[in-house]
Amino acid sequence: MKINNIKKRIELTEVENKKACIYGTDEYKDLVSMRHTFSDYSIYVVKNKNKRTDSLKGLTYAYMEAYIEKHGSPQQINEFKYLRGSDDGLSHLSPSYGEIKKWFLSQFPEILEYSQKINSILRGEVA
Repeated sequence: MKINNIKKRIELTEVENKKACIYGTDEYKDLVSMRHTFSDYSIYVVKNKNKRTDSLKGLTYAYMEAYIEKHGSPQQINEFKYLRGSDDGLSHLSPSYGEIKKWFLSQFPEILEYSQKINSILRGEVA
């Protein structure tokens, strides 16, 4: 929670607001105290601005493997299998999903470009 003296309001995040609605919680007590101190201020719930739309949802290992088999070289197929640990049975030593995804997108940048173009169209930025 924070006080915005310029707009004369008490600002809460959505999470803080949800907790402040429950009688007896620390957030409730803080809000009551702030309302008492700043009685002429309004309460304002701040929306979360950091919504991630560029997450490449659906980019699974199975999709990556199928895409590499269809569009990649034999070397890229071998590298992917090695990274996954599926050739040697060493999957417990393989890199994280994020690292493999980063490698995949560096090998096939058209996937990232396609995703970015879709997001631009949905935001109305591209005709």
